[in-house]
Amino acid sequence: MPEPRTVATHCPYCALQCGTRLTCERAGVTVVPTDFPVNRGGLCQKGWTATSLLDVPDRLVHPMVRRGGELVAADWDTALGTVADRLRGLRAEHGPDAVAVFGGGGL
Repeated sequence: MPEPRTVATHCPYCALQCGTRLTCERAGVTVVPTDFPVNRGGLCQKGWTATSLLDVPDRLVHPMVRRGGELVAADWDTALGTVADRLRGLRAEHGPDAVAVFGGGGL
């Protein structure tokens, strides 16, 4: 059996970005909090259960683009190119105020 792979990362849920380590083994992925300045070795309920989203059956695992009204799998270059082309088109047609971006700590 291969050695478990451990990756240092951060919890994806809020702006605190608590430090974690993910260990990938045959049985699945486990999360362990690290002694990071924000969380000092602890995690909230969302952090402890973050890995449960990795194997849900309807999870997207690659970019999708709409072709003829249907969503189809695409590579990253195609997906990012599609978004860039659409944003440029909206700006050209409706002006620079037609496009906005909303950001938050949990994103």
